[in-house]
Amino acid sequence: MVAGLGRTPAYLQSGGLGIGLPGDENKKRELEEILRTLALKPGRISIEGIERLAKRLGYEIWQEPNKDGGQTVSITGAIIVVDIDFIGNNITQVALSFANTLGTSNDLAPQAASILRDNLQPERPLMISDLADFANNLERLSKLDKLSQAHALNCFTAITGLYESLSRIYEHEKTVMDGGAVEAMCRGNGRPRMHCNGKVGLSVEYWKERRKMPTWSSSKGKERDVAMDKGKTWRVIIEIDELGAECASLDTVRTSENWVGKNTIKPSDDSMFGDDDYIIDWVDPEPSVENLMEVDSARPNARFIARLDPPIVIPLLDEVTIFSSLGLYSPPGQIGATTLDGLLFHRALVPDLRPLTTERKIYLPPHMDLHGRVNPSVNHRYTLHTLKPIYAREVWEIPFGHPRQLGPIFQIFRQYVLLATLLRSCFSSHPTATNSSSGASTTSPLPQPQPKQVQTPPFTPDDLDSFLSTPTPEPPTGSMPIDISLFSDPPTPTLRVIFPSHVVPQRLISLEIEVSRNGGVAARYSIVDSPEQVARQGGVAGMGRNGLVGEDVVARAVEVTEDVGMTVEWLRRIV
Repeated sequence: MVAGLGRTPAYLQSGGLGIGLPGDENKKRELEEILRTLALKPGRISIEGIERLAKRLGYEIWQEPNKDGGQTVSITGAIIVVDIDFIGNNITQVALSFANTLGTSNDLAPQAASILRDNLQPERPLMISDLADFANNLERLSKLDKLSQAHALNCFTAITGLYESLSRIYEHEKTVMDGGAVEAMCRGNGRPRMHCNGKVGLSVEYWKERRKMPTWSSSKGKERDVAMDKGKTWRVIIEIDELGAECASLDTVRTSENWVGKNTIKPSDDSMFGDDDYIIDWVDPEPSVENLMEVDSARPNARFIARLDPPIVIPLLDEVTIFSSLGLYSPPGQIGATTLDGLLFHRALVPDLRPLTTERKIYLPPHMDLHGRVNPSVNHRYTLHTLKPIYAREVWEIPFGHPRQLGPIFQIFRQYVLLATLLRSCFSSHPTATNSSSGASTTSPLPQPQPKQVQTPPFTPDDLDSFLSTPTPEPPTGSMPIDISLFSDPPTPTLRVIFPSHVVPQRLISLEIEVSRNGGVAARYSIVDSPEQVARQGGVAGMGRNGLVGEDVVARAVEVTEDVGMTVEWLRRIV
């Protein structure tokens, strides 16, 4: 679904507040906006606040004295039971259990209870803390509880069944893929996790920022040692929702731990003569006892859904591709005239819109500065040109019927997460950014670089690591112009970056960065010398002082830094 079609949490819907929506559509929208605002403040952490919240979500509430002289608040649904022990205003223990549920769900219940306890024991004093995080998790549990059907469907078992199968795939992929666990997350079928990052339930991490960033080890030299739980990650949260008419063609929820074969992999159909080419052995689960009972009953009105955390911007054509692969005719919601760069940088699509311009300071490795400055730097001024609008939407959730559908969808997600990261490396919210139609800038006119030969210390592709260890970029006071063009030849978007060389006068470098499915990167560049410079080079164009660096090395630089400015400054000091 797209932004703007956001739902109001159940604990603040009109029924829960005891009010009715007026007939006038404008008042309706205003009231929905108020409800969404109120959802951010669902109440203070207290026995009374928890009781009000639980009642709004449709739970039954019980209170009884506990053995420590305090009170135990029990929140009960059809399957789940949450027990919260109070002594005065202090919460001493939270327990979660699932009735009539065997196996993994109950085994992992202590992890979920730990998250709920952390929600109710924030670092801030209780007087200024609220129930927002606890409410979000309790609502997620409530939805699964309500969609479960007696003797036919246990949504909690269905979710942990997916987790079991996806974990087997992840454990296999991290042993066979170069790069291990990080590449299994970012190139394979993702990293499944239960009850983590402050949210109860199943999440699948599919991308990590700067996953190929090198680290330094005093004992082993340079090595790739990326900490899995550090840095920003992108994931989907797997939930179960009502089927809905728009998703009627999807498979309904099934309960099984066997979404893949016993051996996890099987030889590819294209594998001949004993080739070691294997694929995931996806299977359709055999009917379980619960499923057999469904045959004689109504079709369960429930489907799996993957909610994106965070949401990402995807071109409309690619969104249609995703929904077509699911057997659905079109994405839900209205399709408006919004563009990829407009959604990323909050720019309205209006006539005569000036190019987006921002400024930034890139710090250099100290050994590259001739003047002996403590923090040598160079200033960039980026200008974004969109040759043809790329119509896009912000995607919040994707329904699915089988976990094998997630892998191809993740490949598209990774492509546009990386593209957005590269664009934001230049056009994030700097105070000097301008995107108004008047084109007014908050900075004074910038001097153009003078065409003169610059003598610098020797610089090689290996010095990319030095760039990575320099301070975080910041807005500058004057900058070198760098033009960036965004265009797309579906399904591959491309950034064309034009900038002056640092080592050869009157030379421009044109770098093209293609971002393909699964976050793949290809790079190619060309050199344009002035006639005078060609004459100085004996009639030969494109002779770099250090020789031409391979395009595969440039692509590697983009993958490691995930930063256009760093890649540009590194490359312009070589060619």
